[in-house]
Amino acid sequence: MKTVNEVFSLLQRATEYVLNSDYTVAWEGDNANPLNAYNHYIEAISIPGRTIQTSESVTANSLRAKIGQDISFDDFEITWRLTTDFKVYGIIEKWMSKVKTINSANSAGGGAITSVTTGFYDEYCTANSCRVGTLVDVSGPPRYVCKIQGLYPTTMQSIPFSAEGGEYIKLTTTFSCFSVINLLR
Repeated sequence: MKTVNEVFSLLQRATEYVLNSDYTVAWEGDNANPLNAYNHYIEAISIPGRTIQTSESVTANSLRAKIGQDISFDDFEITWRLTTDFKVYGIIEKWMSKVKTINSANSAGGGAITSVTTGFYDEYCTANSCRVGTLVDVSGPPRYVCKIQGLYPTTMQSIPFSAEGGEYIKLTTTFSCFSVINLLR
């Protein structure tokens, strides 16, 4: 009977934990919104960490203390399994072109003239965000853990193909963000 009670106790405690596969994402903003259609293709996601930058200071009674000066957030990284139309790749590429675009045109002499255009920060960053949550109760609404604000893609990793085959083609993108808000408060 003792073994049965211990097993039952462990099964009850399993509901206290979240599996790393129980997550949901909700994208917001003109650039981010199209990604909502591809949330079922997300393979991995990481909530950005945060760092409080400190400096050493001497207090009135000559004690040394580290005083918090600034806060910075790690990058937000996400991996999708690509569909045959590579739509997520196109969405990210279009978004990245709002940040920096390479323009080329032919000159009168036949040579290519290349220039780089920089977008306006407000157009590609400030209105874009996403909420990351957990699906503890599959039948109920998601419980959002955090909101990541000020998103824009900074890195789109290469997409490897292989003669061996048998694996999904994946796209991993790194996003910069300017804040992560805890929604559990």
